[in-house]
This record gives sequence, structure tokens and C-alpha cells, in this order.
Amino acid sequence: LTGQTRIIGLTLGLAYEKAQSHCIQNCGERNTAYSLALAQSGSSASSASTLLYRSVLPAVQQITRPTEYEYGMIDFGINWHPITTEQWDPYVGLKLGLGLCIGDYECNVIKLSPRLGARYNLDPSWYLFSEIEYQTRVFSNRSAGFDILSGPVIGPAILFGAGWHL
Repeated sequence: LTGQTRIIGLTLGLAYEKAQSHCIQNCGERNTAYSLALAQSGSSASSASTLLYRSVLPAVQQITRPTEYEYGMIDFGINWHPITTEQWDPYVGLKLGLGLCIGDYECNVIKLSPRLGARYNLDPSWYLFSEIEYQTRVFSNRSAGFDILSGPVIGPAILFGAGWHL
């Protein structure tokens, strides 16, 4: 916490998380995706390479991407502590997380989360915490630059952990 009143706090943390993603377009079988790609291409005069690049490949990418991601993140946050006592410390805050997927699929993840939490101070250095967050996460394909893999994945999360004051 910063300042004499110790009302504003900055946080830094490491996290391991899992998330489910949802298909945003061209969901289903490959034949359906190819049919959709043909329908989207317009005239029969379209070149095969344009059809492949603009329609078929994005459709196949949507079908073959994973539906569940595991990732490690580094989180940065700011909290407002309206009431602090010797042991209990409730707060409201905002967190930004940046991370990398773990496993076979190479992707990045960005997370923004408003949060409501409380700390229980064990001593002047260590505390336990619990938080409720409303997370918004977006995944992108690392091997293709920042190609978006999913629409925003939005949902609540409950977190528990331990920390220490610097």
C-alpha cells in the first residue's frame, strides 16, 4: 500500500489458469466450412488462391483450434482499500494480465478484470486473500502474429491465494 493512509495498493503476481473458448464463426464440419467459404467468395471468377486465403483457411483455423486453453500469466493490478484493520483488508481493484498458453498450441492471452477481494493479514508481512473477478480474456495465435483465435471470453472467477507485503 502507498502513502500515509495506505489506501491505494499496487499488485504484481503470477497465475496459472484454464479457460474455455467459444467458436465465433464457421463452426461445424470441414465440409460445412468449405461450403460457407464458397458462398462467401461471391462470383465463380474468384481465383482459387483468393478463395483459399480469405475464406477456407480462416474457416479451417476456427474448426481446428482448441476449445480449452491452459496458460501462465503475469498480473498487474491496482486496488482501493477503503477500510483497513489490523487483520481484515477488503478492497476493490482492476487487474491486467498478460500470458502465454501452455501445451501444444502457441497462443498469447490478454486479460482485464475488475475485482472485489479481501485479505486476512497473518502478520505484518504475510496474508491470505480471496477475490471475485469478472474476467475478459482474448486469445491470439503466436505463430501468426496477433491473429485473434476467439471472441472475448467473459465470465466470473473466484481466486484464493497467499501473498506478502513489500
